Amino acid sequence: MKDVNTFKKTTYEAETIVKGYLYQSKSFYYSLAFVIPLAILYEISSLIANRSLLGGIRSAAEVWILNILWGLGFPAYIPLSLVFIAIFSIMFIINHRSGRALRWHYLLPMFVESLLLGFIIGVFASFLMRILPMSLGVLNNISVSFGAGLYEELIFRVLIFTSITWLLIKSGLKKIFGYTIAITLSSFIFSLAHHIGPMGEPLTFYAFVYRFFSGCILCGLYILRGFGITAWAHSLYDLMVVCNFYNIIGCGG
Repeated sequence: MKDVNTFKKTTYEAETIVKGYLYQSKSFYYSLAFVIPLAILYEISSLIANRSLLGGIRSAAEVWILNILWGLGFPAYIPLSLVFIAIFSIMFIINHRSGRALRWHYLLPMFVESLLLGFIIGVFASFLMRILPMSLGVLNNISVSFGAGLYEELIFRVLIFTSITWLLIKSGLKKIFGYTIAITLSSFIFSLAHHIGPMGEPLTFYAFVYRFFSGCILCGLYILRGFGITAWAHSLYDLMVVCNFYNIIGCGG
């Protein structure tokens, strides 16, 4: 009887730990803490690839954000990653003073989860369509992979998808329909954005559909696991493409 009670207690404690992790790791607070290393990796890899702090080839999504911020008077010499660090620092101080300590040990399982999810995204995408290669040099591809995961998720999932969902549900639409329409619209915009501007790719049906489905998958991941894990999963998936990993294991199409 004692063993049964001990087992039940252990099981309950394990469930509590898992539920706590799943809840906290999805929050914007933990997402910010988690993407700061991603932002720093992006800045360092960009500096190495471009030999310049803000020049050379950058993530298109970051350039869009910077153009808006520069138009509002944001200093052109300050990397956007410092904004993430500043916002997180403010949130960290507020939470720390309120007695809500950040569980730093969550960050490692969040990375492992992101790595697994990034791999699964690639495998799933390869069954739907042939994975598109990245066309830049190796160093720039690595740098842009970090930036794409961070800034594309910020624009297309955190801002656009969330805004569309909020507007549709507030207008009285049921959640399931609101989410479905928001996923479709934001993924359409996500795909189309890759073919706009001087850095845009030639518009082909195949490339557009591939990125549309990728956007749908990332929306689903964002709903389930939040910004931080989705951003890292996106970046790690792109890195696996850069390293030709899916072709090596026979999933590249």
